[in-house]
Amino acid sequence: MAKSNIDDAKLEVKRFLIHANRPYSCTDVANNFQNKFNKSLIQKSLDSLVEQNDVIEKLNGKQKIYFISQENTNFNEESMKKVQEKIEQHNQLIEELNKSIAEKREKLNALKSYVSIEELQDCLARLQAQVDELRLQSKEYESKCSAAKKYGCRD
Repeated sequence: MAKSNIDDAKLEVKRFLIHANRPYSCTDVANNFQNKFNKSLIQKSLDSLVEQNDVIEKLNGKQKIYFISQENTNFNEESMKKVQEKIEQHNQLIEELNKSIAEKREKLNALKSYVSIEELQDCLARLQAQVDELRLQSKEYESKCSAAKKYGCRD
């Protein structure tokens, strides 16, 4: 293997770990590069980066995991404040949305407790039928009473 190929692999692996900013095994790193670099070249690159203190190696059972060293990472206070402000804005928005959802659920539950228009129309039709029946009975009763009065019967 050429020296430039190892250097290229080291540079690519370092960029990948910086961008991902999470732990990976050698196999996971090799899988992310698919066929660009073989696993042995990735392993050599990781070992070299560990020697340079750019990458930290941890033994997790029988498997080694690698992640970028946070000591060399520069944090910009201003950008961190902006990120924190955005987080607070999003949290406030989430809180407002949750309140809105709760209010809408309460309104929905209240609306569910009301009688629907179809049910009211059915009830109205039944009552209308009862009224018609009672009117008919009333007319029959009045006609019987008038006939009874005609023949001299009392109620």
